[in-house]
Amino acid sequence: AQGSSVTITGTSVDDILEVTGGNASSGIGGYTSSDFKCHSCGDITIENITVKATSNPPTITGGCAAAIGACGDETVGSIKINKAVVTAIGSGKNAGYVAAAIGGGMYSSTPVQTDFEITISGSKIYVTKGGSYASYIGVGGSMTRPAGYDVISTAKITNSTIYNES
Repeated sequence: AQGSSVTITGTSVDDILEVTGGNASSGIGGYTSSDFKCHSCGDITIENITVKATSNPPTITGGCAAAIGACGDETVGSIKINKAVVTAIGSGKNAGYVAAAIGGGMYSSTPVQTDFEITISGSKIYVTKGGSYASYIGVGGSMTRPAGYDVISTAKITNSTIYNES
């Protein structure tokens, strides 16, 4: 939940966690409730582990969610990935609303979160965005509001490799 934090850690990258979000929800992060309302999430830390996170597109209505991060146009606290191998697969919706792999989602007509604290160090990151309008690391987008970049300029990425899997 917003204001809280979660840390996912292993003893080595040989430890594996695979997570898939529910309807219109992140694998790790924000979610959509049964009334189709998107919810913000707090800080996310992933370290010393292999994680495969996949978000699910909405079945009826709701926002698209990042694999790791925000749901719809809601917010996420900080995202920190350290000494990990991460595969992140964002979701998309046939109406042209798509989410980033890591960072933000997208929901029709409301403003998109653009201020992210994303830190990645000593990691291998495999990213698949929800569609061509989103960034890989940063924000979701739509036909009328494309992200316009692949990795948000405020991300702090050191000693890491980012692989575009889209």
